[in-house]
Amino acid sequence: MLRFARISRRPATYYFAWRMVEEERRTQRDSREVTSRVQLRKAYDFNSLTETEFRCRYRLSTQAFRFLCNELKEKTTLRGSSRISLEHKVLCALSFFATGSYQRSVGMGNYRGQTTVSKYVAEVTNALTCPEVLNMHIHFPITIQEMNQIKLK
Repeated sequence: MLRFARISRRPATYYFAWRMVEEERRTQRDSREVTSRVQLRKAYDFNSLTETEFRCRYRLSTQAFRFLCNELKEKTTLRGSSRISLEHKVLCALSFFATGSYQRSVGMGNYRGQTTVSKYVAEVTNALTCPEVLNMHIHFPITIQEMNQIKLK
């Protein structure tokens, strides 16, 4: 004859059982949230934005955006990955630069987490400040003649 172990009916037993159920629910909720974020991310197409909408959202024209992405591809080590394209990284950083908002709210608008936004902003900022890109587009006057010419303007 089989005998089953007697299960204790103490409050601690109920508490631990409740904790296990709650932990499983939280894990399932988190995985559903991540899955829905991934689906929303895949559905987002920045090419479908009008020029005005794009300029309002990112403070840059689509032509300037494409030029910037090409420059970064050619002159820096910034690259996309299998999970995110270079364009989406740049858009995420541009959104942060344009709004000056918190990274969390920028991430929510782009269906990304705060830590991901932080990583992309750092990567794009480092790429923009590398000498190959910086020296090509920003020129400081060196001679006194150049400085005086700027003062006259």
